[in-house]
Amino acid sequence: MSAESKKVKLAIVDCAYCGGCEIAIADLGLELLSLLSQKVDLVYAPILMSARDYGPVDVAFVMGAIRFVEDIKAVKEAREKAKILVAFGTCPAFGSLSTLANLYTTEELLESAYVTAISMEHGGKKTIPSENVPELVNEIKPLSDYVKVDLTLPGCPPPLEVIRAGFDALLSGQSPGGKKE
Repeated sequence: MSAESKKVKLAIVDCAYCGGCEIAIADLGLELLSLLSQKVDLVYAPILMSARDYGPVDVAFVMGAIRFVEDIKAVKEAREKAKILVAFGTCPAFGSLSTLANLYTTEELLESAYVTAISMEHGGKKTIPSENVPELVNEIKPLSDYVKVDLTLPGCPPPLEVIRAGFDALLSGQSPGGKKE
């Protein structure tokens, strides 16, 4: 990957998610600060910075389920820009609890959220919005159904030991298969 004197460029690509994976990374505490100051150049992370785009990166972490058409575009872009693409957490790896939505049609889900939900009984419009609404995919699938995934860090969120091992492997110049690059 990168020489030791060069920082690893990292992008964090968020899809439909709860934010738990970013919190798990933040739980590294001082280790994270050390990584960011010495070994990792975080170039894209919408939850942390206002950067709207990023160039080629060494590693891209994809977090969250592929729920929107825009998510598909984002992960395909990440695959093009990253040498190594990581499914970070259960959502991109397997679809997570979000796949329960697959039990219903998109129309049924929208009807439930905007028309028949209990919260709509007291003054809600009871209409499905048609403007400024992200387009849902018909079925939530794992990230690997859309792009090649090089490494999976499982868990909801991944345990600190798994995150540390992932960073160690990526920063040591090992490919996801365990071989030095």
